[in-house]
Amino acid sequence: MVDEPDGFRDAFPFRVMMRYGENPALLPGAHAPDYERLWTGAFAGGMRSRTARARIAARAYHQAGTDARRKARSGGRVSPWLHLASNLAEPPLADPAANHVLVKSVQCARSIEWIVDTFEPRVVVIVRHPLNALASWRDLGFVRNPSENHDLARFARDQWDVKAPPLGAPLLAQQAFVFGVLTSALLAAVDRHPEWIVVRHEQLCTNPIVELQSLADRLGLMWTPSAEDFVLESDRRGEGFATARVASELVDGWRTRLDDAEVELIRGVLGAFPAAALTDC
Repeated sequence: MVDEPDGFRDAFPFRVMMRYGENPALLPGAHAPDYERLWTGAFAGGMRSRTARARIAARAYHQAGTDARRKARSGGRVSPWLHLASNLAEPPLADPAANHVLVKSVQCARSIEWIVDTFEPRVVVIVRHPLNALASWRDLGFVRNPSENHDLARFARDQWDVKAPPLGAPLLAQQAFVFGVLTSALLAAVDRHPEWIVVRHEQLCTNPIVELQSLADRLGLMWTPSAEDFVLESDRRGEGFATARVASELVDGWRTRLDDAEVELIRGVLGAFPAAALTDC
């Protein structure tokens, strides 16, 4: 599996996202050569380049430090280390051992139709209950890029006549707004593509082995003992950006993670969006 190739973990994705934004808005046919190179490598298996140039880029990217990367993402000055990393960064490469390549992204909601038009992948959309998702966003401190929020505010106004929270609104309100924009854009794309497979995160968590095996069958993929072992091993305590979690606690975890005031605030923000998946949360 290629995990979030369009994130900020490495130098080339950083270069791409600094150019197109954290949540790019690309329509089919748009000219986006670096974004295309990113996804070409991802769908080919997403291997890292091992050239000297790529090693220098990776070292420069990580030496710049988290604070420098965060400031750059927020529209601040890009450090010399990040300039070097961006200039030397190379896209992911093909993995000759790859058979079926699964690529996970949480940042392509506004460009998913561009990706499908360009590469013709099978699409699985996993929809998560807004309150569960935003409990995690709150804990992880998502939504730190003011310049990105301005773009999303214009997008929401133009698409659905929804206004962004005012300056000074609580971070959770800003997070709910960004979640609402991205989820609404994704669900609008789903409506235009009935051939896409849509599953609910909470349903997958009720019985992960049975539900994921069923999903694999729908995709024409073989369910193997190693796949089952991976799911079982991942069903344990985890925090932060670790992917391990106790599945049963994710079904309605928001009930113990969010207080009444937080739930009311989130529902107030999401209620402005037209998508039923948001307004009925």
